Amino acid sequence: MDANGGLEKATRGTLGLSMITGKPISRYATRNAPGALLGPTLDAASDIFQATGAVAAGDFKQSDLHTVRKLLPIQNLFWLRTLFDKVEAATGDALGLPDAAQAKSR
Repeated sequence: MDANGGLEKATRGTLGLSMITGKPISRYATRNAPGALLGPTLDAASDIFQATGAVAAGDFKQSDLHTVRKLLPIQNLFWLRTLFDKVEAATGDALGLPDAAQAKSR
């Protein structure tokens, strides 16, 4: 399945098992291409560079906050996820972070 995930990321979904089902097979479907090909450590490093680049450029958005949240330990435990979702939303609102739609209209 890891090989399939890497193939689908590298070909933007034109090759792989999702061609048969019509939807992503992997639970790591949201992983970026380097992360799909080289593993979770590189995926995390890529997320760190994305977030720090957004801060440095003054272009930090709600999606960047979510990227930072994904780096936190235990953030995806099912019984804590709702709490993390609320903290993420409140932090984004408190910082006045635009979501993707608002950022495009700027």
